[in-house]
Amino acid sequence: MDKAREILNYLFSGKNLHAIMILLVIILLTFLGITNFIKPQWEKVNQLRSDLLTNKERYEGLLSRKKAKDIEEKKSLVKFDKVPTKIYTSNNPGLPIESASIDFVSTVINMLEKTNNTILDISYKVDPLSETDKMSMPSTLSVVQLVMTLNGTYTSFQDFVYTLYGYDYLATIKSIKVVPLKENKNMLEINIVLWLYVTR
Repeated sequence: MDKAREILNYLFSGKNLHAIMILLVIILLTFLGITNFIKPQWEKVNQLRSDLLTNKERYEGLLSRKKAKDIEEKKSLVKFDKVPTKIYTSNNPGLPIESASIDFVSTVINMLEKTNNTILDISYKVDPLSETDKMSMPSTLSVVQLVMTLNGTYTSFQDFVYTLYGYDYLATIKSIKVVPLKENKNMLEINIVLWLYVTR
């Protein structure tokens, strides 16, 4: 008991009491700092980390869904296993071929519009076949040649080609020239020659 009293007297003597008070103040300030500053900041850091992980998962999910949607949209444009060989039969067999094929030509123009391609110029020619070709083809079969200049993007023109070759009736691309526009490299000027096959 006397020993304990001596220790307490020593600790709380004037000189040591001052040191103990400083130590207690330091401990108190450290505790207050941890409680009022470090802990809230640490909680914010953890919250930010959690938000980042959540946003990353959300972004990856959106990206995955977008890729899947793009794939499905491309599949919907190409619903064929091979190039169609059905020949378009005119609804107006008694008319000249340029009139008899008007519905087929209109369908191609609608394909271009629906895939966001702009027609700058269009002309057509009936039966652009050599005499040798004509001799090897049925007399009821005719070819309408469309010569077109278009404006569109890489994607829009690709969509048109997919749509054209997904159509029920035979059409062929005989020539094509694609040049990016000088004022906008994302846009193309496309010169294309199509053959549409028509029977009457």
